[in-house]
Amino acid sequence: MMISPAGKPHSFFHPTANAIVSRFQNPDMQLSQGIRLDTIIARNKVNQLKNLLEELDVVEDDAIARINFYDQMVEVGQKGWWESIEHLNADEVIIFEAWLSDTCSKMRHHLNQSKMELHHHWVVNLLECEV
Repeated sequence: MMISPAGKPHSFFHPTANAIVSRFQNPDMQLSQGIRLDTIIARNKVNQLKNLLEELDVVEDDAIARINFYDQMVEVGQKGWWESIEHLNADEVIIFEAWLSDTCSKMRHHLNQSKMELHHHWVVNLLECEV
């Protein structure tokens, strides 16, 4: 149990602050239904946040793995990629530039969608935990 800067007792896990105080004041007393319900709600909120954190850990691990994979691909293919560009004629360069521009646009769009989905997921889960 912790005391907030405002001086209010708070418990992050089971049991709640009220349950601790009630047990301390009267160890033989059964907890009220309201306190038991508060305890269950607090435990569910913690479990929801724990699950969200685990999901985000998986997303982060996946992103790191992708970055490492792409970095390795760049290291391996960088020399051959530049050598092949040197042999392009003017028309092929224009086509290649258009392809690069399109690819960059698609990647930016995908990144923005991923950010929005992650932000939406966070907001929804935080709102659910506040209920």
